[in-house]
Amino acid sequence: MQILVVSHATDLDGVSSAALIMRRYNTKVRTFFTDYTKTIELALEKISSFKGLLFVTDLSVNKIHM
Repeated sequence: MQILVVSHATDLDGVSSAALIMRRYNTKVRTFFTDYTKTIELALEKISSFKGLLFVTDLSVNKIHM
């Protein structure tokens, strides 16, 4: 099973979320890190063709971050 984690690397909670998922599944997990200057739409566009288990962690959808 392919696993992808989408999170942000601006602070430790996004990185920690990805690390916990990687540890839980004990397999090769692909990661895509974004930041608050990019929109959630851009992140979703980059992963739209992914087939597998997807985790989106700690991304804000508030307008202040878009």
